[in-house]
Amino acid sequence: MQKYGILFIAENQGEIVGGNLYFHDEDNALLVNTPYQLFGNSIENKKQIFDTNCYIHWEAMQYFNNLDLINYDFDGENYFSRSFGGDHIPRYEYRKFNSLFYQSLFRAWDFFLRMYIKF
Repeated sequence: MQKYGILFIAENQGEIVGGNLYFHDEDNALLVNTPYQLFGNSIENKKQIFDTNCYIHWEAMQYFNNLDLINYDFDGENYFSRSFGGDHIPRYEYRKFNSLFYQSLFRAWDFFLRMYIKF
């Protein structure tokens, strides 16, 4: 993990407000997870999270550029990546569940993420 993974975090007055976890090899960087502390559902709070996210992406792109990486994958954030001049490359994902319970649990978690975390 230490060789191919890196975590960027953002702080506000000594308190961690968010971060991005990336996996990378010699040519590619992949955004894996973007956890952020939710301060509420106001427009100002969402703007703070968006600004923090942009700043972390910028720092990560500079870091990976210094490593001479070729591809930087925002993990499906198409509009955001295009604002940096990136191209949309379609990709597909397949998950197989052998248990109906785990399939239902995954669908519930996916629904939660789409409804409450992303904006």
